[in-house]
Parts: sequence; C-alpha cells; structure tokens
Amino acid sequence: MNTLQTNSVLPLVSQLRSSYPALQQVLQAPFQLNLIIDTNVILGDMLWMLKKRRNANAKTEILELLQNRTLFACAPTLLKKEIKRHIPVIAKKEGLDEGAFLCLWKEYERYIEFLPYKTSQKLRKQCERDPNDAPFLALQMSHRYPIHSKDKDMVAMGGKVINARLITDLKEYSRNAEICYSFEISGIGIGILTISTARAIFVLLSKIPKQIYAGAAIGLFVLLLHPKSREQILKCIESNMKGISAALEEAANMISPSLEKYNQSRNIVEDKKELIIGQLAGQGLQFRR
Repeated sequence: MNTLQTNSVLPLVSQLRSSYPALQQVLQAPFQLNLIIDTNVILGDMLWMLKKRRNANAKTEILELLQNRTLFACAPTLLKKEIKRHIPVIAKKEGLDEGAFLCLWKEYERYIEFLPYKTSQKLRKQCERDPNDAPFLALQMSHRYPIHSKDKDMVAMGGKVINARLITDLKEYSRNAEICYSFEISGIGIGILTISTARAIFVLLSKIPKQIYAGAAIGLFVLLLHPKSREQILKCIESNMKGISAALEEAANMISPSLEKYNQSRNIVEDKKELIIGQLAGQGLQFRR
C-alpha cells in the first residue's frame, strides 16, 4: 500500500507564521487539538480502511486530521506493542493481508508522539478492571490531555474521554479552515505581487530625468489649450475609464462566489471552534496546542 498523501494548506499556515512573524498579524493561528489516542481507535480506523472503504483515496476522520495537523495525537509507548500484537490476530480473523495492515499502521505511527509514563500503585488499583488502560490514564494525569477511546472501562475508571461527535466537529472545522486559509494566503500573495509591481514601476520612473517630466507636463498643457486636441484627450480618458469600470465589474463578478464561500466557511470555522472549546473547557484539561 502506498503512503497516503495530503495537500493540506494548514501545515503551511503554521510554517509561514513561524518563518515570517509579520504574518502573525494577518494569518490567525489554526486551532489544533492535543489528544491521547487509544489502541481501539487506531485498530478500528485501520480495519475500516482495509475492509470497508470503496474509494482508495478515502481516509478516516482521524487520519485526515492527523495529516493536516489539526489533531496532535500522543499515546503511551505501550500502544506500539498492543497494535503489533493485535494486527496478526485481526488480519487472520478478517481475512486481511497482514502486510497491508502493518503498512497502514506505519502511516498512523508517523503522526503519533509516543510518551513515557509512570503508573502509581494507586492508579494500578484504580485500573483493576482493565490494567492495559492504566498507561493512558497515567498520561492524562501528567499531561492533562483528553482521551479518545471506545472503551467504556476507560470512563468507569475515571478517564476523561471525548465524545466521538467532537472529532466530526473538528473535521468540519478543518475542512472549512482549509478554504479560509487558501483564500487568505492567495490574497496575501496578490498583495505582495501588487506591492512589488508598484515598487518596480516607482524605481523605473525615478530613473527618468526630471527634464523629461517637465517636457511632458508642458506638452500636455499645450495640448489641453487646443480645443480639438483637448476633446480627443477627454474622449480617450472617458473611454479608458469605461474600460476600467467594466474590468472592475467583471472582476467583482468573478470573485463574488469565492468571497461568499469564504464567508460561509469562516462562519463554520468560528462556530465549530467555539463548540469544541465549549465541550472541553469544563473538564480542566489542556487540549489546545
């Protein structure tokens, strides 16, 4: 299986803000979520991609968010052992190619930060229902990140687990943020090009001798004194103004749908971000990157 690629603009935004501090006044930082991710979530994702998806380019919500860096996932080092232990069993049970399973796992693995953990005697006692959950709860206690898990025991043992709907909200935020940032970056590019062009023209004009400016001004003044030449000049100006007006109107008609789409996406971005923060704010967790 080939490595899945992403053309997301969101990582570019973060890179631009970091490389060019002046852009921080123009480009708002994308919303990013820190999350501890459980083994069952990754296994469920990979099983869907290997068994159920019909479009070879389709991705799960988690993988899409990991690739565009809206989601920063971490996990205890134990996750690697659990994944590699479960893959052969699931592949055999579901009739899947174990090699394809392992290849897909490498795609997920590259986006997950594996952190060391310490489990106290008190925590191990708290996790008697499922000792394998203790490392995930230990990370939550030390880093205060929310957990994404389908394991009901995780909640029963005191884990603060997100609602699955939050991932869908984050995906909708991410996709609309792509539209907004693409529009904004394009606008910045056009602005820089316009400024550069104007600067080049100014430099070119500054090299013209003052005598030529004076001669041109006198010549124009003489032409305006003559009725026929004045009439021709005014007609030329009027004709050009009509052309400029028509060009501006055409440009406005072309950009209007894009601007409308931008405004719609911007509203969704703000609504989803507020919704996600509202869902997590009361849990006393550190979830924003």
